[in-house]
Amino acid sequence: MRRLAVKGLILGCAAGLKISCKTAGRSDGNDARRLGELREELQALVQPPSCSAVTQCRVIPVGAKPCGGPWSYQIYSTATSDSAALARAVARYNALEADINRRTGRASDCTFVTPPVLGCLSGRCGVASGTTGTIR
Repeated sequence: MRRLAVKGLILGCAAGLKISCKTAGRSDGNDARRLGELREELQALVQPPSCSAVTQCRVIPVGAKPCGGPWSYQIYSTATSDSAALARAVARYNALEADINRRTGRASDCTFVTPPVLGCLSGRCGVASGTTGTIR
């Protein structure tokens, strides 16, 4: 199986696919640095999640598990955060993490992470009481 994967990487590099032949099969410090930068960028876009109604509260899936799906969900408020800019930042973060996963053959648990049920609690978006979900 490993031999087949190596042949696939070699063929992909030779065919000029979007695989970096230099970094195929490994990750380096630049990956971690870039993920950190993108994480900071998306965190900067999440302002305090103030709300006057639960309809202003949203979650966005963050991260790319090797088995599929997000690692967690970020709570934000449409009243205080730019949803479109946040979605673009999260898409860049998720795409880079998915690329790293493919190049390095990372594995993860295949647990499905459910989005939390939100509520507007004392003027702030948060997880509604009695519900679960992984948030950041």
